[in-house]
Amino acid sequence: MNKKSVAIVGFANTSLKEAKHSKADEMWSVNFAWDYGVPRIDRLFEIHPVWQLAQHKGDRDRKHLKYLQRKHKFPIYTDEDYTQEVFYNVQTKNLGPEIEPTFEKVSLDKAINKKIRIPNSIRFPFEKSYELFALLHRENKHGQPYFTNTIAYMMALAIMEGFERIELYGVEMAAGTEYAYQKACLEYFIGMAQGRGIEIYLPEHCSLMNAKLYHKSANTITSKTIESHIEIYKAMQIEAKEKFDFWQKQFDLRKSHNAPQDELNDLMVNIRVAHENAFIDGAAIQVCRGIIDEISFENPIDKNDDSKMVSRQNIEAHLTQYEQMRTDMLSKNNYWRGQLDTRKEAGETKEQLTELLENLRITQENVFNADSAIQAFENMIKAIDIENPTIQLVNKFSIGSPDPKQQTGNKENQNDRAKGNLKGKRKRNRKRRS
Repeated sequence: MNKKSVAIVGFANTSLKEAKHSKADEMWSVNFAWDYGVPRIDRLFEIHPVWQLAQHKGDRDRKHLKYLQRKHKFPIYTDEDYTQEVFYNVQTKNLGPEIEPTFEKVSLDKAINKKIRIPNSIRFPFEKSYELFALLHRENKHGQPYFTNTIAYMMALAIMEGFERIELYGVEMAAGTEYAYQKACLEYFIGMAQGRGIEIYLPEHCSLMNAKLYHKSANTITSKTIESHIEIYKAMQIEAKEKFDFWQKQFDLRKSHNAPQDELNDLMVNIRVAHENAFIDGAAIQVCRGIIDEISFENPIDKNDDSKMVSRQNIEAHLTQYEQMRTDMLSKNNYWRGQLDTRKEAGETKEQLTELLENLRITQENVFNADSAIQAFENMIKAIDIENPTIQLVNKFSIGSPDPKQQTGNKENQNDRAKGNLKGKRKRNRKRRS
C-alpha cells in the first residue's frame, strides 16, 4: 500500500532540482516558489505579515504580491484570512479601513492605501499547531511552542493531517547562511515526525540531519581535506578563465562587426564577472594554502597528512577576522564611491580622478579577497560538520559593468557555482552590490 506522502520544497539549489523526480501525492512550497521553478504547487505557504509584503522592497516583491492576489488552483496559507479586501496604510503600517489623504498628501493617495486581497488565502492553524506541539517545559513556563521558520509550520501541518511520508527538497539552512539559526527547529520537527512513525526522505547531500560522528570528527579538519578543496577551486578557476577567454573573443568579434553598444556592454559584463570569479577562486586557493602552512608550522615533524589538522575554533577565529575586514572594506568602498560621484559632478576629469579610482579599485579587490576567504572558511566548517558537503563559491560582490544603467539583462549568470560548475538558480539580472 502506498503511503500518503507530501514533498516540501524550498529553494536551495543543491537539491531543488531533485524535486521533479518526486512522486509524492502533494507538493508544498513557500513564498517565491513561482520564481524558482518548483515543479508543481499543490499548496503555497506565505505566512509573512501582509504589511511586510506590501512594503515592496523591489520589483520582485511587487510581482510577488500581485501573484498572491491572483486566483490559483491551490490554497495559499497566510498569517490571517485575506479573502476579503483589506487596506494597508503605508504611514501607520497597519491594516484597516481606507483613509482619506490630507490636502498636502493628495498626490500620495496611491502610496497611502494599498488594497490587498488574496482570493486563495487560508489562515494557517497556528493555535492548533501550538496546542499539539508546545511540548517544551521550563521552570515557570509550560507548553512553550518552538517554531522559527515556515518549513517547521509545514512539517507540523503534514503531521497533523496524517501524512505517512514527508520528503524535503531544496531545504538546507546551512552554516554561514541567514537561515542557519532556523536549522535546529526544523531538525526538531523531523525528529518529531520520525517519533510518530512518519518516514522522512532527505536528498543525499542535504545538510539536514547530516553530521559527522562526534567521536570520529573531533571538530577538526585535516590538511588532506583542505587540499581537496584547493583542487575544487582550481577546477573552478580554470573554468572561469575559459569563460573569460570565450567572452573576450566574442567581444572582439562582435566589435569588429560593429555590433550595437548594448550587446557589447553585455559582453563586457560577462568578461568582468568571469575575471572576478577567477580572482575569487585564486583568493580561496591562497587562503587554503595559508591554513595548510599554519598546520605544517604547528606540526613540523609529523608527515602524516591524516593527522595534520586544525580545529573548528581556529577556523572560526579566522572567519571572524575576515568578516570584520569585509565590513571595513565595504565602508571604505562606499566612502570612495561617494567621493567619486561628488567629484564627477564637480566636473573633474578622469586624469584628476586617477588616485581616487585606484583607491576604489584596491578597496574592491579587498572586498573580493575577504568574501572569498569567508566562503573558504565556511566551506571548511561545512566539511567539519557534515558528510559530503557541497563546496561552492559565490560572487557576492559583482562589480559587473562600471555603469549599472548599461546592464541590459542578457548577461550569463556566473555567480552561483558549486564543485567547479556554474549553477544559475534563475536567469534573472544580477544587481550590482556596493
